[in-house]
Amino acid sequence: MEEPTNAYEAAQLISKELSLPKDFAICLLREDDWSFVLKSHALIEACVIHALDARFQEHSIRDFPKDLSMAKRVDLAKQLGVLSEDMLGPIRILSSIRNNLAHDIKQVRFTFDSYLADDDNRNAFHSRFLRNASGTLEIGGKKVQRKIFLKENPKWSIIEFLIELLVEVYFHQQKAFLNTTQLGIGEMFLKYFRSSDPDLSSAGLTQLNRLKEDD
Repeated sequence: MEEPTNAYEAAQLISKELSLPKDFAICLLREDDWSFVLKSHALIEACVIHALDARFQEHSIRDFPKDLSMAKRVDLAKQLGVLSEDMLGPIRILSSIRNNLAHDIKQVRFTFDSYLADDDNRNAFHSRFLRNASGTLEIGGKKVQRKIFLKENPKWSIIEFLIELLVEVYFHQQKAFLNTTQLGIGEMFLKYFRSSDPDLSSAGLTQLNRLKEDD
């Protein structure tokens, strides 16, 4: 696999290995909430299987994870250290939402507004997807608290997580997913996911492309 020079490229490399269109995660923002959940979960499932495949690639049981339920794959990923603890909580939350939608066609009108109107749902969702939200964003020439923006735009909080998951799968596949500086992309990764710099409004896709061009 070619070596990426920033977080954007690392995510794109894994997306390419999964045969996904370029910027697939970002483009999910165009979907209605029901379709967004199902497609986001499909991406998560593909990432978990891909990470487990990398772990088992030298063994005859490489295809074993594909025969497991999603819940068991996630448990296996945890036991093997394939994914970090920060990844597991959001995966379980989105899996729970997805299961409710996929098994009841009446849920086709699902919206995050209605889902997060429930106190328990909102608290669980925010504790998982906003765990590291801090700093400010500049949107429309005004600075806003990043955490407030993500609370008001739950899809963006999930998009951030999906990109972070793709990057982590890359690092695991390289057997160095915790040592981001090894590939010279640690500072940019932290800048994108942890600081106040990126504009996560409608210009988010432009920002990702800028990350790529800056290097």
